[in-house]
Amino acid sequence: MSLPVVDKVSEKLSHIGLQGERKAVALTMLGFFAGFFFLLRMAARTEMPEWLPAFTAMFALYMLTFLGVAAGWFWGRWVAIGVGTWGATIAVWGVVQTRELSTPLVVLGISHALIAFLLMGDSMAADFEGRQGWRQRLGLDDAGVLKLRRTVTRAASSLPAIVLFALAPRQEDGSALLACVVVGLGALLLGRTLSILALAGAAVGALVLSFGAGPFAAMGGITFLPEVTPHVLALYASVALALSVVPFAAPIGAYLRR
Repeated sequence: MSLPVVDKVSEKLSHIGLQGERKAVALTMLGFFAGFFFLLRMAARTEMPEWLPAFTAMFALYMLTFLGVAAGWFWGRWVAIGVGTWGATIAVWGVVQTRELSTPLVVLGISHALIAFLLMGDSMAADFEGRQGWRQRLGLDDAGVLKLRRTVTRAASSLPAIVLFALAPRQEDGSALLACVVVGLGALLLGRTLSILALAGAAVGALVLSFGAGPFAAMGGITFLPEVTPHVLALYASVALALSVVPFAAPIGAYLRR
């Protein structure tokens, strides 16, 4: 499920109802993966402590996404759709590479596709970005909200890949990249234009690092998507981050030409 396709599907699902039921299923999937990474974190403490930072950050990411959707924060749906897009895309890539439907890939793909699909549509948006207070605070009209939604969704899609790439053993060069993405996303939600430059820089950095990425350190008794390599994670993050700045490319270009 590519990121431009997500935008098109979202527009087609504008009038689907059952918001409460759809939200409950999406929260179930997010809660499942938060629990999954919490268990991996606990196992890593004794078996592979060098993986502890990566699994702790993944647990924190899924918990934050869960809270964002459950609490109805204006950006909660966008981040969840981005995370869902990441899992579905990586699962499809893994199936194509291995040419078999392994259980971990099937679970990852179906669950994350459900997260993204069930939270799409204008009817669901009314419970999140449809609220007016945050728009007035950031001074955004409908066009501005659309740009922000696309940028946040695409940048959020890069987060799981960046976390696993940057915090896994042997990938220390990615730590600054992760910090840049987190700061860029945070600044974006606060309405700071500098965030676009941070995300664009992170896209270039992820692309450069993808070519020099070494193999993951062995996980011992812990198994987590062995088909996914650091190169693939960094390359996916680079594409997602590059797409995230596209909605603001024209306004920035017009400003620079003045």
